[in-house]
Amino acid sequence: STANNWDGNAVPTVVGGLSEAVTFDGTSTKNCDIDNVGTWGAGGNPATWGSLTITSAYTGTIKVTLDATVNPLKIGALSVAGGTFQTYNTDATVINIIKLASYTQSGGTVYLGAADITVGDISMTGGVFDAGTSVIAMQAATGDKTLSANTFSFNNFNFINGGTSNRTITIAAGTITFNSNVVLHTGDTGNLIVDAS
Repeated sequence: STANNWDGNAVPTVVGGLSEAVTFDGTSTKNCDIDNVGTWGAGGNPATWGSLTITSAYTGTIKVTLDATVNPLKIGALSVAGGTFQTYNTDATVINIIKLASYTQSGGTVYLGAADITVGDISMTGGVFDAGTSVIAMQAATGDKTLSANTFSFNNFNFINGGTSNRTITIAAGTITFNSNVVLHTGDTGNLIVDAS
């Protein structure tokens, strides 16, 4: 939320109805606390949410300290290839709710803590992923989704179709571990198929 910390001395915002893309790379490896996003990522349409990319050149830590009771963090495509991304806070009063159109991880380290995550497609090929006590909801209301995360482990995981059309969530080949509850849920008239390929 501090303008001088950003390229061009301006915080990411909304341009033409679309949130600007944000990239953390080798330009600076300083740590970052996401405590205020303003209008960035606002609205209910994932197509308008800005992407967040963490490249392999970034070696700092990005910590989500945003209180979701005020404003949930909404990201279009979250891509992690370096650094550390942690979605929990030491302050137990802060609730992390993060909504992602898609999630990709090829490197870096991710700590979810007790976060509540809603996501579309998931593709994980590398890096360290600590699910903590988190709840991840893969939402297929807008279209079929794919979970590709061979050798990775999750905690609570919900497969959801909240729409009126029939949807399929495909679990790609490999071994995925679910350490806690796995729930299949349809909230409207559409059916949901979870298919392990």
